[in-house]
Amino acid sequence: MTNILCEKLRLTCIFAMLLALFASNARNVSAQVTGQDSTIDFIESSLKQIRKKTNSGDVPSSLKQGYGWFKKDMKDCRNQPYFNEFTQRITNESIDNGIFCKVEIITDKPGARVKYQTVFNRIEKVSPMECNNPTNNCINQWPLGYYYVWTERNNKPTSDTTKRLFISGAQKIILQE
Repeated sequence: MTNILCEKLRLTCIFAMLLALFASNARNVSAQVTGQDSTIDFIESSLKQIRKKTNSGDVPSSLKQGYGWFKKDMKDCRNQPYFNEFTQRITNESIDNGIFCKVEIITDKPGARVKYQTVFNRIEKVSPMECNNPTNNCINQWPLGYYYVWTERNNKPTSDTTKRLFISGAQKIILQE
């Protein structure tokens, strides 16, 4: 009997450690406009991942000009005219180099369709993408980027379509409908 209890305790501890490990690698994000610190974190984290994937210590040529402007205007970069195009170039580099992040989207009530698009694509009037599965069963791989993310039911938005967030690692996004 004691051996069975010890084995159950050991398995429970292993399960708890695995859950803690997963939780440390994924961030819960309530969809909201992100602040200055998260902007800087997104740019730096994205460039670090791209440099690592390309085995280069240098910023890729497609990002050099935007990165130069970013370093100059770091505190106010999101208000600069180059910023949305720069974040789209990060997304493009992410796709070209096979860098994708696990993104899970949930809502209080399951079953909503998830739509998303990069901020740059919205400005350029590119149609949004749609996740393959509805909320609470919606786990996708997205490239690094600066996104609008929202839900729809019966082809009508059920969450804020103007909220933006950065994707630079595994995230669980909680959308309020």
